Amino acid sequence: MKLATSNEDLMTYGRKYNFYYNEDSKTIVCTTLYKGQMARGIAKCDPTDNFDMDTGKKLAYLRCKQKFARKKLKRANKAYSDAIAAEARAKNNLCKAADFLDDAVFQLSAAKHELDMFEKSLNI
Repeated sequence: MKLATSNEDLMTYGRKYNFYYNEDSKTIVCTTLYKGQMARGIAKCDPTDNFDMDTGKKLAYLRCKQKFARKKLKRANKAYSDAIAAEARAKNNLCKAADFLDDAVFQLSAAKHELDMFEKSLNI
C-alpha cells in the first residue's frame, strides 16, 4: 500500500519520492520519476530485526537516490562521449574547409596570374 506523505516526509525527502509499504514482508519501496527516468530503492526488514518505519524509509530513499544518480551518471557519460565525438567530427570538417579555402585561394591567384600574363601578351 502507498504510504501517506506527511509534512515531515515532504521536508525530508521532497515531493518527487513516493513510499510503499508491504506489511506482510515488512518491505518499504521508494520510487522516483524524473524526466522519464524511474528509480526504485527497497528496504526489507530482516526477520530477526525490529521493524522501524523511519529507518526503512531512509534506507529505501538512499538506495533509490543512489540508483537514480547511477542512471544520471550513465546518461552524462554518454552525452559527454557524444560531445567528444561531435567535436572530433567538427575539427575534421574544419580542416577540410580550411583545405578547400586554401585551394580556392590558390586557384584564384593562379587564374589571375594566367589572365594577367595573357593580357600582357596581347598588349591590352
